[in-house]
Amino acid sequence: VESLEAALQEAELSGWLDSSDERLKVLGLRHKLVDPIEWLRRHPRLPAQTSLCNTHGDMHSRNVLVDRNRQAWLIDFSRAGLGHIFRDLIELESDIKFTLLDVTDLPSLISFEVTLLGQSRFDDRPTLPSFEQPELKKAFSVVLGIRQIAGELAGLGANMLDYYQGLLLQTLAMLRLRHVTPLQKRHAYIAASLLCQRLEEW
Repeated sequence: VESLEAALQEAELSGWLDSSDERLKVLGLRHKLVDPIEWLRRHPRLPAQTSLCNTHGDMHSRNVLVDRNRQAWLIDFSRAGLGHIFRDLIELESDIKFTLLDVTDLPSLISFEVTLLGQSRFDDRPTLPSFEQPELKKAFSVVLGIRQIAGELAGLGANMLDYYQGLLLQTLAMLRLRHVTPLQKRHAYIAASLLCQRLEEW
């Protein structure tokens, strides 16, 4: 938690969620967001039914190469080993949303996250609201594809509690990465807050 607080200060996000009603209105929010750091303090343990498997361990876009024949190749196996069954998929989803997605409109990003959090089970198929940005539509489809793979690993009808818990921790980890821009960190911070609310409702 201390390292996350330091990352928030460095990104000038400390106290950012304690925003005025006017800012919440601009962001399209009706209620103040949960502070994910405080939420983790109140929930120091996230019980999960963990399944382990061999993982790549560092699954992000910079470690995926695509050749002229559109064949994908993975590189950098230095962190490969036994890990949570969703580890690689959660990291890939986070990389797509918080480093590759080139959208700066926070209200649209919030709507994007809220819609994705509508999934309770992997076989739920949420519908993306109409967006002008084609990047959001593409990212939404790719994230659903990643979650479909996770669902195949988890088994028919599995719920997404474990996935969301892992996604919360990975989303907060994005705040500590140097290559993630301040705006991308704001997106990640809001997404983490929304995940906390979703887990609270579980």
